Amino acid sequence: FVHIKILKGKRMIYGYEYSFTDSQLRKIFAKAGFRRENIDVGRYEVPLLLEYIKNKSARKIAMAVAQSNLFWPATYILSRK
Repeated sequence: FVHIKILKGKRMIYGYEYSFTDSQLRKIFAKAGFRRENIDVGRYEVPLLLEYIKNKSARKIAMAVAQSNLFWPATYILSRK
C-alpha cells in the first residue's frame, strides 16, 4: 500500500515490495513447522541513505519514519525446527 499508493512506486527497488510485521513473520514460520520458541525476528541493520531528499527538515522526518519498525527495509529471521 505505502509503496504503490503513497510513494507512487518511485522507490520500489525490485518492482514489487512485500511488507510483514514481526508477528506476521513469526506466524508464517510457525505454520511452516518451526517451533515458536525457536523463531527470532529482528532488524537487520543496514545504512539508510536519504541524500536524495534535499530539504534537511524533510530528510530528518523521513529518517525518523524510516527508523520505525513499520518501514525498516530489512529483517532477519533465525529459526530451527
